[in-house]
This record gives sequence, C-alpha cells and structure tokens, in this order.
Amino acid sequence: MDGQRACPPDDVGGVWGYQDFLEAMRDPNHPEHEDMVEWIGGEFDPEAFDLRGVNGALQLFQAYVDEGSR
Repeated sequence: MDGQRACPPDDVGGVWGYQDFLEAMRDPNHPEHEDMVEWIGGEFDPEAFDLRGVNGALQLFQAYVDEGSR
C-alpha cells in the first residue's frame, strides 16, 4: 500500500477547520499561529506520511480482527 500526506489532527473542525489550521500554521504572523502551534504541540508537516507506521497499524488491526474471528 502507499499513501500521501498527514491526516488532519483530531478535533481540527472538519474540512474548513483544517484549512484554517493550515493557514495559521504556515503564517507566523497569523493571529492564531501561536495558539495552533501550542495546540498541536510543535510543528506540523501536512505533507508527511509514515508508510511503515501506517502499515504496522494495519497489520496490528488485522491480527486483532483475525483473533476475534476464531
């Protein structure tokens, strides 16, 4: 499997909230920039994607599902 981009943070406010979040994160002069940096706990790279991490989580989920079907 393959993928691209980071998923939006939980409770970001849907599509429109994510758009606002990205705008604030990109612009250090944005009035909400500091609040968003604090909320997310540092930097956020919307282009980041951890293929190994995602595939590992999917394998764990599959093992859980397989175990439950026995």
